Amino acid sequence: MKEVLKNLFKKLGYRIVNLNSIERDPFKDQVRLISNNPTAIFDVGACTGEVSIHYNNLFSNSIIYCFEPYLPSFHILKEKTSSRKNIKCFNLALSNTSGEQNFHVNKFYATNSILATHADSAKNWNEEALFTLEEIKISSITLDDFVILHEIDKIDILKLDTQGTEFQIIEGASQSIRENKISLIYMEIILMPTYQEQKNLDEILLLLRNMGFSLYNFYNYSYTNAGELRQVDAIFTRK
Repeated sequence: MKEVLKNLFKKLGYRIVNLNSIERDPFKDQVRLISNNPTAIFDVGACTGEVSIHYNNLFSNSIIYCFEPYLPSFHILKEKTSSRKNIKCFNLALSNTSGEQNFHVNKFYATNSILATHADSAKNWNEEALFTLEEIKISSITLDDFVILHEIDKIDILKLDTQGTEFQIIEGASQSIRENKISLIYMEIILMPTYQEQKNLDEILLLLRNMGFSLYNFYNYSYTNAGELRQVDAIFTRK
C-alpha cells in the first residue's frame, strides 16, 4: 500500500518523505552546539563571503576570520563584508606549512585548490568545472602560526571548505588542538576522486579521532549521476 500511495502522489507531482530522513541544517546545529556566545569563528576557504555573512548574522558579536587565497574572490569577499565590522579578511590559504604554495585556478573558481585536479574528476563532476586554467603562487600559513601571530586564545567554530586540503589544515592546527583551543569543526569532505593527493574519509576520521574529536553528523549530501556519494559536509565536536 505504501508504494501504491507513493506512486499515486508522484503522478500528482508530490513526493512522500519520511520526516526522520529530512536533512538537518548544519548551521542550526552549530548554534545549538555552541551554546555560549562564540568569540571567534574561522571561515577557511571563504570564497566570496556567503558563509561568513551567514555566520555574522547568526553570531553578531563574534569575530569572523575569513581566509581566501584567490585574489579575484578575495576582492569580492572584501567588498561584500566591508560594512560588517566583525568580519576580518585575509588573502591567505591555511595549510600544514607556512610560506609560498602553488595554487590551481580552475574554470569554476569555487573548485580552485592547492591540489591539482584528478584525472577522474570529470567522471564525478561537471566535465569543465575542474579544468585548470593556470597555476599561480599564493601565500599560506598554518593555523597554529596564525593563532600565535594574532594572539587568538580560542576558536569556537573552524569551518573548512578548501577543496581537498582540509586534512592538511587540521595537521597545521595540531598545537591549537592539543591546547584545546578549537571547539567545533564544520568541514567539507570529498569522497570521490576529485583532486590529486586528497585524503580518504577513513584517514580524515582517524586523524580527527586521534586529535580528540568525534563525528556529530553529516550534512548536504552530494551524489554522482550514478547515485554514488561524492561529497558530504560534517560537524565534529570535542570528545
